[in-house]
Amino acid sequence: MGRDAGRVLGVTVLGVVALAACSAPGDLEISNTGPEDVVVVVDGQEHDVTGDGGVLLLENGCTDGDVVVRRASGVETVLPGPVCPPDRVLVGETVAEVRPPSGT
Repeated sequence: MGRDAGRVLGVTVLGVVALAACSAPGDLEISNTGPEDVVVVVDGQEHDVTGDGGVLLLENGCTDGDVVVRRASGVETVLPGPVCPPDRVLVGETVAEVRPPSGT
């Protein structure tokens, strides 16, 4: 389960990142408010997202297709794509969903 250190910046849920909509590709935010670590597959790349943590995929833009959230239990949630910033992927204790940015 690799990390693309050049494109992934770890962020904590406590430090909410405000994403602004613009004509640039945009940053794709993935937040995990649940207690367990998950793997999120975006454009064929796996990203480890710790419990109560998150990642920010810099200048990712829209995903090429679906986003898959894998839990340690083996349960997978498929979020139909493409997913485009400023929308974000929010993983909770029992659900995963695509949400608009905070405050909208």
